[in-house]
Parts: sequence; C-alpha cells; structure tokens
Amino acid sequence: MTTGPMLTGARVLWAGLRGKRVYLLAPMGGTQADRNRRIRPALDVLRAVGCEVVCPGHSPVSATADDLLSVINSDLDALADVDAVVALPETGRLWEYTMAGTLGIPVLDFAGCAAVARSA
Repeated sequence: MTTGPMLTGARVLWAGLRGKRVYLLAPMGGTQADRNRRIRPALDVLRAVGCEVVCPGHSPVSATADDLLSVINSDLDALADVDAVVALPETGRLWEYTMAGTLGIPVLDFAGCAAVARSA
C-alpha cells in the first residue's frame, strides 16, 4: 500500500473525521478470532475519535455465487454512503479500495492516521 499521498491526506482529514461515517476496509481472511484481532483496535480508535464506523461483513465459506453477489451489492451500497475509507494493511488489492477512488471517496491509511493522531 502506498502511504505517501495518503499520509498527506490523513493529516488534513484525520481531525475532520469526527462525526463522519467511515468504511473500515480490512482483510477478511482467517478465523473470526483473527479478524477480530485485526479489526478491533482500529474500530476502537475510530469510534474514540467520534466516527460512525461501517465494517462490512464477509461472505460465508460455503457461499454460492448469488450469496457473494448479494454481499458485494450490500458492501457497495455501504461504501457509496460514507465520507471516507480507512484502510488497514494488506487491503490495497481489495475491490473496495479501487471503487472508493472511482467514487471520489478519500482512502486513508489507518497506520498513517494513527501516527498522525499520536503526534498531534
């Protein structure tokens, strides 16, 4: 994931995220415990700064094509209704990352945002 331009954006937008609706983009692989371990710290930080966080679900392992399309449609609706996307590591290849850019939704690197917040 490229962090140069995103960090500049994070400096401007981090404080402005208070009260905003953000889509937390996270890799969904692994067990539920793995996902919780990756996602929980970011959820806690974003909520602590006053964000309304949308963290989309993932498809079940035995999902059919129709199930997957339903999940994607639901996630796309959620994505289209946010002010920003906050991306965890290893999400640069996920479709939501590209789609956010296409929709003009800023994508912020969580690690960069957290570093900026700690230095403020």
